[in-house]
Amino acid sequence: MKIISVYPNFANRGGAQDVVIQLAKALNDSNESPIIMTNTPIEQVFSEYRDGITFIPFSLKNIFLFSGDKVIFMSHSRKTTSQLVILNKLIRKLKIIHVAHSTFNSLKYLSFFPKNVIAVSNGVKDNLIDYFNVPEKNITVIYNGIKDLRQINSKISTNNNSVTDDSSTGGGGEIINILFAGRISAVKQQVAFVKYTKNYLNDNIRVYFVGVGHDSEVLKKEIGQSRQYIYLGYRKVSDIIAEFDYVCLFSKNEGFGLTLIEGCANGKPLITNDIRSVLDINEDGKTGYVFHDFNGLINGINNLPLRNTEQYKILSENARNKYEKYFTEDHMIQNYLNYISHFQ
Repeated sequence: MKIISVYPNFANRGGAQDVVIQLAKALNDSNESPIIMTNTPIEQVFSEYRDGITFIPFSLKNIFLFSGDKVIFMSHSRKTTSQLVILNKLIRKLKIIHVAHSTFNSLKYLSFFPKNVIAVSNGVKDNLIDYFNVPEKNITVIYNGIKDLRQINSKISTNNNSVTDDSSTGGGGEIINILFAGRISAVKQQVAFVKYTKNYLNDNIRVYFVGVGHDSEVLKKEIGQSRQYIYLGYRKVSDIIAEFDYVCLFSKNEGFGLTLIEGCANGKPLITNDIRSVLDINEDGKTGYVFHDFNGLINGINNLPLRNTEQYKILSENARNKYEKYFTEDHMIQNYLNYISHFQ
């Protein structure tokens, strides 16, 4: 089977885009350049995505050109999936798999799904069932997975370009460095995080924000002159994650936080809220800590175990074990191969 991947936006880097690229390369013949259909003008595709991938416009012409018995359109966007499903009602020639990366609460009656749906988390699965009325029997949960870069990352903290503050506070306390990575937006709640925790965190806490987005300038303004919150802008998480003690995500909603998987892969305990999707990754008291609201978060951060404690080491080991059991790239690819095998 040939997999034609479909996703509308490749103008910037993102978690969903990373997974689309990852799967396009892994599920197709290694001797051929994988094909991805997109609405992004080819010359505007994010430069790091272009290597080894053939991008073509998502158009009727190209859909008809590549449709056939041995071709599967794997769409990672509900908009493009809906368009393919409607088109298929007219020509009945398309094999379609929808991969759901996010939860939504809009456009219910304008969203159409095929019989073959993959959800990247149980939270996404619940959303498909409860909001979009997709039959549960049509949905399979396959977690995202990432390459194991731990050995490479372990060398990063020894370079001379450290981004974190390893010094002690004025009172002699050991610094705890927390990584908060993701698109800077209201949904990810970076601005709210600073607003509600400012002046309430212990002096030894440092929170580093990595990412760009609509709220970047608002975040910088909210941080102001505070030494406890540092905005780094765009950085490749895998290049710097070894320097941090914890990885944090506190979104209003989330499909499946790749940053949390990177944290687990590098043995970093997690700090999250209790939304359904992140609970697939973070287990309170085992792989990290889970809090319901900002008040609980403040108290929890102020009582985090230091890196050299036995409690921290247990959390770190549990996080790494969970990655190895559920979230490796090999697990993800094999699960997708098993899933698509029934088309052959």
